[in-house]
Amino acid sequence: YSECRVTPSPQDHALATECKKLTRKDGEINWSLPTAEIYNAYRAFTPWPGVWTTLEDKRLKLLHLKPSNAQKETGNMVYKNDTIHVGKKDGALKIY
Repeated sequence: YSECRVTPSPQDHALATECKKLTRKDGEINWSLPTAEIYNAYRAFTPWPGVWTTLEDKRLKLLHLKPSNAQKETGNMVYKNDTIHVGKKDGALKIY
């Protein structure tokens, strides 16, 4: 490891914004969003509140998710080798 030096600086309060308190509902995946935005939501909301979706009226919490190069038709889900690939217009998401 190399030595790292940090020089703190005060926050510019004029540029600061506030965020609402997060709830479990904030982790619901909006599948119409681009792949990168869904992945960013996963990274932002993991571990809490986590990301989730519904399938056949059951709530599914998605523990591991990342973009995939798999070529799947938009909206199709393919399950193989303990992995689900969900086709998106701009790629696919791997759920494992």
